[in-house]
Formats: sequence, structure tokens, C-alpha cells
Amino acid sequence: MKPFYKYLIIALILGIVAWIVYFVLSRNAEQPQEVIPIDATTTEQIGVPTDTGDNTTTTEQIDVPTDTGDPESGESVKTSFSKIEKISDVPVRFFWYYRENNRIFYVTENGEIKKVIDGKSETLQLNSLENVSVVRPNRGGSSVLLKFTNNSNTIWGIFSSMDEKITPLSSSIIDAVWGFNNKDVVASWNQGGKTSIVSLSSIKNFSDVSIILPEISLFDVDLIGQSDDELLFVEKFGNEYATSIWQYNIKTKLFSTIRKGLLDFSLNPTASAYFFTSKADGFVIANSLLERIMPTIQKTLPEKCSSVLTTAFCFVPQTEISLFNWYTNSSFSNDSLYIYNLDAEAEDQINLTGIAKNPIDAKDIIPTMSSLYFINKYDNFIYALN
Repeated sequence: MKPFYKYLIIALILGIVAWIVYFVLSRNAEQPQEVIPIDATTTEQIGVPTDTGDNTTTTEQIDVPTDTGDPESGESVKTSFSKIEKISDVPVRFFWYYRENNRIFYVTENGEIKKVIDGKSETLQLNSLENVSVVRPNRGGSSVLLKFTNNSNTIWGIFSSMDEKITPLSSSIIDAVWGFNNKDVVASWNQGGKTSIVSLSSIKNFSDVSIILPEISLFDVDLIGQSDDELLFVEKFGNEYATSIWQYNIKTKLFSTIRKGLLDFSLNPTASAYFFTSKADGFVIANSLLERIMPTIQKTLPEKCSSVLTTAFCFVPQTEISLFNWYTNSSFSNDSLYIYNLDAEAEDQINLTGIAKNPIDAKDIIPTMSSLYFINKYDNFIYALN
């Protein structure tokens, strides 16, 4: 047999073997979940995911990381402070703490993003952001949802505290929060004039969308990822009118009313607890079911509280202040600091006399394992209690 025919026969045999392997692997491969591309230009309405038969969605569930601060070191939460330091070099609008690098980032009043290294502020090599209205870090501060404007267009993006870059998100987003898994984004989504609730997967850089709720008629509400299977819809604060909280179960696809008819209601959730106020209940520290778990004597605003592990920190006005007046900067407070042990249900006041030379009207509280950060409304600088 001539060499030419030998090579031809060998090539044919190899081709047949390769086709058989491809066919077998293709038949055995698991079918991928259908997703909706975020940048699609079609005007077709988003469809509801195929029913799986067990009344569940096709959204992949991811184990939730426990917010434990620094479990490896065994370090406890610091609850005594001896000095106060000014952290930012200019007034700020928003800030967050990046736990992995033990670093503070902040957005200035002119839209610059800065970071603090060894006590000094450095401006990031990014264009200034116009009209920043939302800054929502995930737990740990590694990724941050931003809402701003660009040439009069509303832009949603994700800032990476590691790469120090902003990734734009779809223009269909109305509002967005981090899901309970701390990785995916849950968003109100405008498609063809209808509002849906969707999940943007972090696995493919938020380019794929899965429907959670195909259409919703609730407006002017805040979204909160309460658990893997539950979302809260919280009516935004309003002066002297009733507000409510609804819970949506993703598995059963049912709504239920958690609270209704509360006046002057405001809520600030953290990984450990909920803080809320109302005329009916006053100030309350609650668990994830919004049940009261900590009897509190002091009256304060939820925005003046935060928690880490089982320790809550609250700045308490020395005289009663209207939530509406505080929101609108019609009045300011002079705060004391209280610490709550949520396990022992114990309350202690921290004496700031001699530490703080000027009055403190605290907001945007961020406790870490070693410091307590906040913005003082009197000058809008970031301060740290150490």
C-alpha cells in the first residue's frame, strides 16, 4: 500500500474517533440554565423561568458567608476608646470599610473617590462622579454598588475595592442591592415599561439576569435581601404617614405583610441586627425576623446605629430629635455613645468626655474589630474612635 493511502486511512480513523467522543460528551453534558443577556437590544418582554415542578426558581443557591470579622485571629470587638481621629482630608458624602486590606474608601462632595493609607488620603485615578446618590458596599466592602449620573444619564456600576475600577451595569436597573449571598445583585428592573425583580449573577460579571418576580407594582420602597429565599420591601421614610414592610418568599412566590401602619418608620439593617423606630414602638433593636430582642432605654435613630458580631453601637442624642428634621438637616444633635451586648442584653454608656472636644452628630456608623468609624454631620468629615 502506498504511503499516501496509509495516511488517508489513519486520518479518517482519527476523525471518526474524535466525532464519537464529541457526541458522547455532548449528550452527557448538563444543560445550562437559560439566562437573559443584560445588553440585549430586543424589545421582547422578559419571560418567567421554567417551572421546575417543585415550586422553586432555577436560581442557584450559594452558601452565605458568616460575617465574623476576623475569625482566624480570635480578636474580640473593641468596646473601649481612648482617642478620636479625623480620617478624611475633606468633607465626604459616603464612605466604606474594605475589611481585607483594613482600608477606608470615601466619596468626596465633588465626586472623587479616595482611599486612606497610613493615615493619608490618596485620590484614585478615576474620573469624578457626578451626583453620587447611592453607595452600597457588600459585607466586607470588597465590592460597592454606586449610582451616579453621566451626561444627565443615570448610571449604576460596581466599584471593586481590590482593582479600584468601576464596572457599569445595565441601564434597565431602577434600584439595586446586594443579595443575601453577598455576591449577586438583586435589582428592580425596567423592561418595556414594566418593573420586575431580578438577580444579576456575579459568576458572569453581572451580565446574566434571572427573574425573581416578573412584575411588581410596589413603588418608592427599599429592597433588602433578608435570606436566600426571602426579600423585604420596605416603604421609604415619610413624615407623619403610614409605612409598611412586605416580605416576598422566592420559593413559595407569596407576599406577606410583616409590619403595617407604622408612623415615622425608619430601618437600618446590618449583618447582626435590625434597628428601627416608630411612634408605636419607639426605638427597637430586632433580630432578622424583626422581633424585638433588646429592650432599650435610650431613644435614638436607626441611622445612628450599626453592629458587628453580637455587639451593637448606637450614638444617642442627648435631647430628643425629630427624625424628619434630622433627615432634612433642619436640626442637629449632640450624641452620647452606647454599646449593646446583644447576647447578654446589656447596655453600657461610653464616656466621650475628654476624647471628643467638639459635639458629635454621628451618621453612617461602621464598627470594625478595632475602631468605630462615622461621619460627623457638623463638618461631614470621617472620624474614628480608637
